[in-house]
Amino acid sequence: MRICLVITILGAFILADAESSASITPVPSSSQTQPPAQASTKLTTQPILEVATIKPVKEFNAYNTRDVKQGRHLFVYQASVKHLMMLAYDVDLSQVVNGPGWSGNDLFDVQAQAIAGVDPRDGDNAEELLKELLNDRFKLKFHKEQRMLPVYVLSIAKGGSKLKASDPGSSSNNGGCAHFGECSFSKDSLSRFASWLSSVVLDTKVIDKTGLIGDYDFDLKWIPDESQFARFGAAVPMEGSKGPNLFTAIQEQLGLKLKQTKAPLDVLVIDHVEKPTEN
Repeated sequence: MRICLVITILGAFILADAESSASITPVPSSSQTQPPAQASTKLTTQPILEVATIKPVKEFNAYNTRDVKQGRHLFVYQASVKHLMMLAYDVDLSQVVNGPGWSGNDLFDVQAQAIAGVDPRDGDNAEELLKELLNDRFKLKFHKEQRMLPVYVLSIAKGGSKLKASDPGSSSNNGGCAHFGECSFSKDSLSRFASWLSSVVLDTKVIDKTGLIGDYDFDLKWIPDESQFARFGAAVPMEGSKGPNLFTAIQEQLGLKLKQTKAPLDVLVIDHVEKPTEN
């Protein structure tokens, strides 16, 4: 499943091209951790990375956390190694584990340039560029395991969905966030909404089990707590803020519900990683 990031100046949406196929069926404890797979940084395609520039971030800016694809270039701003792995291997941040503390805390601005004739906006080119960069510049080595991890299940609440189907003739997606906790969605599927909740708000896998298909237009307003929007510097509520929390807002405003459980998920276990030299 290819990931495309669309970031507005005061918010973020992570859009997925395909439905999530994750299951919430428990697995026997003996199979929750499997033997390490073969070295997972081995590239399976011809190299397409021509040159890359990596610079440590000296001062974090919550509104400069995004990626940009332009010509032969892919720019990823203020990303940790674990976030780069999330983008390259199409997993949620909670599915990247172990590694030294800096691999999740130190942030980098990355510019990757593809070879002539390769556009990062096409197919899986952006992901392949990041895989090469992680392999060449960070000396990343990891293996895959399956573990039981906390997840949220998105389903229809008692009383039914309150969502409004999008007008098929309306313009393309133009949703966005006015600020953390006040977001509009336009022509979005619930699988994309679940992916956005996973990667932007909760840092925990959200599985769409609503069974609803098609695109919808809706607004969502809530008061974030300190655990949400963590990658944007934590969205601690402003003093005096009033309103529902995320779970109540989703139920009252959308007719849906989020319930936490556990599910077997593939995880990427970092075995080795090095800080890149600055250039």
